[in-house]
Parts: sequence; structure tokens; C-alpha cells
Amino acid sequence: MQSNKSKLYNLRLIMIIFSFLFYCTGCNLIKHPEYQSFTNVEFVPDFNLKADEHYYSRLKTDENILLFWSSSCPHCENVISYIMQDENSILRNSLFTVSIDSDIEDVRENSKKFPIYLDYKFEIFKSMEFKYIPVVLIVDKNGKIIGSAQGEENCISLLDSYKLYH
Repeated sequence: MQSNKSKLYNLRLIMIIFSFLFYCTGCNLIKHPEYQSFTNVEFVPDFNLKADEHYYSRLKTDENILLFWSSSCPHCENVISYIMQDENSILRNSLFTVSIDSDIEDVRENSKKFPIYLDYKFEIFKSMEFKYIPVVLIVDKNGKIIGSAQGEENCISLLDSYKLYH
């Protein structure tokens, strides 16, 4: 029969080994979140940005943020403000936006802060079957939607999940 000291020693040894294994394998206690989703649309259309550039060419990382908004929407402006206040620039660095404003002058103020596609005919917005703004999508590098939120609170919650993982 093992003595209590021997059992305690074995228990400590096992704990050290497990800790070492977690460290070596890169196990992280913060796992990739299961992002919330409200849309049944699976992919973002590869819309034309310029004559020779499409949206998918902007998808540089595994997960990108696509924000649908309007300058006349106070909830949209709150989401944009939340993104701009991100101290580590995690949100800003992967952000692309689609504005449903009708005039370039409506978005000019923000055009120096982040990329904006002006969807003045609502073509992309309608093709995505959205009804309200703001809308935030988490899009993988192939254009697949892996998370989505509609409305200010839900958008900010999704962005918080994004920050937690990144």
C-alpha cells in the first residue's frame, strides 16, 4: 500500500505532466466561439469594388468583419464608434463596410477611417435578404458567413466574441 506522501507526490507529478502537455500543445482555454447567426444566407456575394477588384480579394485573414450600415442610423454610428474605440485595432484591421447611403457625401467623413463600399441601389443588401441595419457578418477567407448579427446590441455582442477569440 502506498503511503500518503507517495500518493501526494504522484498526484503532483501528474498535474505537472498535464500542465506541461497543455503548454507544449498550445492548448488555450479560450476556444473558438460558436458565433451567433441570424441569417440563412451562407455566402457573401463577391461584389465588384472596382473594374478589377472584387470583395473576396479583400479577405486576407481567416475571419473578416463586414458591416452593413448607414450614416443616418444612430445604432450604426454606435457600432462604428465601438469598433473605432478598439484599443488593439483587432476589429478595425479586419473591417470592411457596405453603406446603404444614397450619396458619397453621406459617408465621406468615415471614408478615411475604414473601407466603404457604397451600395446606393441596395443590391447587395437586398441579395443578403436583410431587413434592418446595422448588420455585422463574420466572413471567412472564402466568403462563407460564419457568424452574423443584426441590431446594435447583437452586433456589439458578436464583435465582443470576435475580439475574445482574436
